[in-house]
Amino acid sequence: MMEKRRTGHGKHHLLATVVRIEMAEERDRIKALEEQVQNLGHALAQTQIFAAPSSSV
Repeated sequence: MMEKRRTGHGKHHLLATVVRIEMAEERDRIKALEEQVQNLGHALAQTQIFAAPSSSV
């Protein structure tokens, strides 16, 4: 909200600017790692679904 208010009045110089420089190989590696994390998350979810104890209350 504060950022919107500051930029709405032309005070862009008050906002921090983040510049990320990466090589093409890094970009490919980051994409591959993100896919791996997503796959591991799906696998973990599957194991938790199948391993959920059936409680008879």
